[in-house]
Amino acid sequence: MPHSSLASPSATRAVLAAHGLQPKKSLSQHFLIDDNIVGKILELARIQPGDAVLEVGPGIGTLTVALCPVAGHVIALERDRALLPALEDATASCANLTIVMGDAVAVSPDRLLTPLGPPVALVANLPYSVAATVVLRFFESIPSLSSATVMVQSEVADRMAASPGGKEYGAYTVKLRLRARPAGRFQVARGCFVPPTARAASGSGWCNRTASAGEVMTSRTRNPDSGSPASARIEIPLSASWRSTSVSGERRRAIVTASDTASI
Repeated sequence: MPHSSLASPSATRAVLAAHGLQPKKSLSQHFLIDDNIVGKILELARIQPGDAVLEVGPGIGTLTVALCPVAGHVIALERDRALLPALEDATASCANLTIVMGDAVAVSPDRLLTPLGPPVALVANLPYSVAATVVLRFFESIPSLSSATVMVQSEVADRMAASPGGKEYGAYTVKLRLRARPAGRFQVARGCFVPPTARAASGSGWCNRTASAGEVMTSRTRNPDSGSPASARIEIPLSASWRSTSVSGERRRAIVTASDTASI
């Protein structure tokens, strides 16, 4: 059984055609079309039934429809309002979904709350142009986040996992390492997207920097091919008071317009 009914070339192209949509290069839009990769993302993310999950850049809902059945609540943050009708159609049966229209680079974390509380996991096929910025920004501004499983360019993943003294090691790596450390990585081919990615991307995993060595997901680590895209898991220390947040109202599907949006 597929994880996502939209994760195929034909299904994705049909949705885009039905809504008169074209991927926008200016927003680095690349729609995932491989259901096997959706499954790998879910495996790496290890979402629990009570988890509040933040998805950035849901697009037409390919990953969203796979997240909703396994999560407690999903809050999907989308910048491109033109995609909203397609996203609404795809997720019409997802009662545990909140759609927020806004820019991940500028949206206030206060707008990313769910009926279960603030998100504890970030799962996203991130726009490549802002991937590094978004990952670090949410780790710094949303203290409840315990993990992030994200699709990023190989260059970004290399910067995330760089070792001191290496050519990719820099200020970004230092800032991220204050909050996380590597935990896993898998490859994703360029052809797994519509349109295919022009540059290589890579997937890597991270875990709580205070976790024991046994908690590092070495069994899921892959040797990245420099010509492949991929997904990354990142984890940071989690306060029990955030994760134990109980349901504070009826789970519902909603659309919220974020007022603090900005251009990338």
